[in-house]
Amino acid sequence: MSESPGELCHLSLTLGQLSTIKQNLLPGRAYSQRISLALALQLAQMKVERDYFDWVVDQLDFLEGLCVSSCVVASTQFKHAPLFPLWHAHYSTPSDIARNLRQNITGKQGARWLHSLINEVATQCGENPDVWPGVLAHRMVIDGYRHRTRQGESATIHEMPPGEPRGQGLTGEWIIYGKHQGENYYLSLATHAEAEPEQVADLYERLQGSCQAEFPFLFSADSGAG
Repeated sequence: MSESPGELCHLSLTLGQLSTIKQNLLPGRAYSQRISLALALQLAQMKVERDYFDWVVDQLDFLEGLCVSSCVVASTQFKHAPLFPLWHAHYSTPSDIARNLRQNITGKQGARWLHSLINEVATQCGENPDVWPGVLAHRMVIDGYRHRTRQGESATIHEMPPGEPRGQGLTGEWIIYGKHQGENYYLSLATHAEAEPEQVADLYERLQGSCQAEFPFLFSADSGAG
């Protein structure tokens, strides 16, 4: 009997089948068994669609100490319930370039960098009004992205303690994970928008609904101990 369009399709897997899916998705990586089925499905879709799969896996490898550096900002713990005590790391893709360029010129450090760049361009070609605007725009994009990337690459810290500044580096969307007995358990990808005050309860409900059965210790009352 065929299912109606509105009827949910339930996927039933044995623990062995689930383990095999994760191993095949992330071959040779011991942490593959510490990613949720929900994240495995997200990654599988990205891999099939050739949509930034490698960017996410590179950041997972960094968090696991399998590569020595990352150009993104250090990960940090959420400060408030319901997402506390979970953590979030960034992964940055080409779709985040505009966001990173904006952040590169904000704040005191960004303002100093932009002021220095403008003075440099003005010194080199400021007397030619047909040239300098294009040079400045080009430098703001190319040099700006390189500057942001180098700031991240200079930091080899995977995570910052709660309350400490994350430092500089590339930003992007999120990998949400939890800690248990000294190991990371990776739950899901998420966007910044999902953590806005009006959306955060829905995000937590999604994480809990899709991951609690696999990793109940991340959602227990004493999970804050890590």
